[in-house]
Amino acid sequence: MSFTIGTLPIVSGQDTSQKVPVSNTGNSNAATLDGSGNLAITGDIQLANNKHVQWKSTVDSLYKNALYLDAAKQFNIQAIPTIELINLKKSDGTTKFILDAINNILTMNGAMNLNPTGLVDNGSTSGTATLWQLLVGNVKMVFIDQSNFRNAGGAITRALPTAFTHGGLIVALNCADFALLKTAVAVSVNSIISFNATTGAASIVSVTTISGSSISGGGGTTGWDSVQYTGGNTIAHNGGIFIIGV
Repeated sequence: MSFTIGTLPIVSGQDTSQKVPVSNTGNSNAATLDGSGNLAITGDIQLANNKHVQWKSTVDSLYKNALYLDAAKQFNIQAIPTIELINLKKSDGTTKFILDAINNILTMNGAMNLNPTGLVDNGSTSGTATLWQLLVGNVKMVFIDQSNFRNAGGAITRALPTAFTHGGLIVALNCADFALLKTAVAVSVNSIISFNATTGAASIVSVTTISGSSISGGGGTTGWDSVQYTGGNTIAHNGGIFIIGV
């Protein structure tokens, strides 16, 4: 259903309680406008690209763009100037998300359910190693779960969805040994081998094969684009690898 404003009649009600029908050919109840300015429409509201739904700002009493599809066909939600807050609420009015567009802060009153696709590699003997990349921006985060994973054959290389470009922190527990690769070459990282009993300072060693139970860091300034699970495993592993970095 669509209206051509130029052909609509001008109608008015007798008082603020009366609803005024707006009719169109073949539909006498296309819309009603009450005395309080509430408009009820039985069909869709259709706007051309780069036309806007606007709200009146309490800051300067001017109408501001709020919802629109721009010329590039991208849907936009736009905050009101000086306030710059966008809220997402439940049906009862409880605020669940607040986007502060000035300070680039998203406040979420609840848990975040990150659900990327798990990338699964099967051990040659048993089990699986599943990799999830949870963050892919400037800061990246990966978790790998090894479940009854035993790879007695050759090494298995798993490309990351988004490569690390600098370095990071790597924590592993009860996993098969592994390496981080950059263009198919193992990257050197610093693994902790002991702690000073008095100062707590860590002693480190540079390695390219990372122990399956270790804390490591570094990676130089090159980053890495793949994880390689070593071959020749003699036992099955049930553990995890956590990597966070840039």
